[in-house]
Amino acid sequence: MTSGLIGLAAVLSIQGMAFALPKAGCELQLPYSVRGMMSSMGFMGMLVSAQVFGFVADNFGRKFVMMITQSATMVITVLWSLAPNTITLGIILFLNGVFLTGTFTSAYVYVGEFCPSNIRAKGLLIMTAMMSTCNIVLPAMALVILPLDVYIPIFDVLVFTSWRLYILLILIPLSLAMLLLSKLPETPKFLYSIGKHEEALDVIRSIYAGNKKKNKDEFPISSLSLNSDEMSSKIGHDGNRFVNYFKKMMRDISILFSKKYVIFTLMSCFLLFSLVGTCNTLIMWFPEESNRIMRHYQTHKIFNVTICDLMEESNTAETFDCNINYDFMYAGILLGIAEVIACIVVGQWGLKIDRKILICICSFLTAGLSFLTVFLASPYVVILCLAAMIVLLFTMFPVIISIVVELFPTHLRSTAASLTMTFSRMGSGVGGQILGILFENHCRGGYFGLTSMVAVAGLVCIFIPTGQKKNHKV
Repeated sequence: MTSGLIGLAAVLSIQGMAFALPKAGCELQLPYSVRGMMSSMGFMGMLVSAQVFGFVADNFGRKFVMMITQSATMVITVLWSLAPNTITLGIILFLNGVFLTGTFTSAYVYVGEFCPSNIRAKGLLIMTAMMSTCNIVLPAMALVILPLDVYIPIFDVLVFTSWRLYILLILIPLSLAMLLLSKLPETPKFLYSIGKHEEALDVIRSIYAGNKKKNKDEFPISSLSLNSDEMSSKIGHDGNRFVNYFKKMMRDISILFSKKYVIFTLMSCFLLFSLVGTCNTLIMWFPEESNRIMRHYQTHKIFNVTICDLMEESNTAETFDCNINYDFMYAGILLGIAEVIACIVVGQWGLKIDRKILICICSFLTAGLSFLTVFLASPYVVILCLAAMIVLLFTMFPVIISIVVELFPTHLRSTAASLTMTFSRMGSGVGGQILGILFENHCRGGYFGLTSMVAVAGLVCIFIPTGQKKNHKV
């Protein structure tokens, strides 16, 4: 539960801009191309720092990384709410992504290592269900906060308005997550892999006592063991300390591309780039698209246009009109509820079929919806299709991660997760910016590109080697 809250706080921070964007974009007079850039700056920051924090997590602990990065995120959130112009906002959003990657990646590895392999995917889906409540919390907060008439001049170039208050309130879940995280132990697998055998055993005793409602001394096992490839390789002590750290990081990354792991690494990278990148791109633009759909429908009373007709409109006055109708936020709340339900359903029943078959089915369904959406001329059906694509892809993320965690030994898991999630953020950042540019003139081409990417990912899923986990203990 605590890890779910940590993940929720991270997602709130990275996706908060998506729901503030209609208001902030109007205030700062941002065209679609710049809005797409602002939405994806956090993912670009994640892209830069992913491997560094993955390496640090593999060598100093998952909890250590989450504590450091959560603290930095809290400071950046305050600065975020005070950004005076577009350039400053972009830099702050980039830095926010730089630190959030440590929290986000480590949280998934953390939960994955506490769950045995037979329930790992279910555990990650439960965590993702908690994280997906951000799409309930964020639009609900937006409905209350963004319409407020907040106008507080701070200095000449900055006026504190409602969207800045909205961002500042994200500090509440961030602070609660930090408090609860401080009470959690490090994962026993990590502790054992770095030679802290007794500490690892003590953590397991505590888990046993909590689950069985018994005393820790009643735990029947007195020693632990891991396969040799689960043990962490040592960092050299000769020469410069930081050079040795860098050498080990490069060595760990090179192992991922060795003959033993390269096929797993490449497949994982592509799947996360295409599926998670597409999901985050759709999430980034969902509030803006829903806003335009509902405004057009309520203004014209009829809806005889497609989503691409609306997104390609060049009416500057409408683009920068800050009299926003916030009814579209209800679509965001319903989307969040659907994500939570979908994660629970997949966790309880969906995993009864092979995970790669599940990913294939969801990929092909998403590709079909993406192709169909550009031809529809019904406001509620279009919003439903957009939401369905997001839900299908969103629930696949923890399923893919559960496979990735099983493909690599303990001392490489954070590095592997960081590398593969680097590609997901690359897909998110590039996708958000490209789609923002294409919305202005080539919207249909953008959606057809997403359709092709997701369809190819569905084909690749067929070859996922899920049986690799038998090669080493997990």
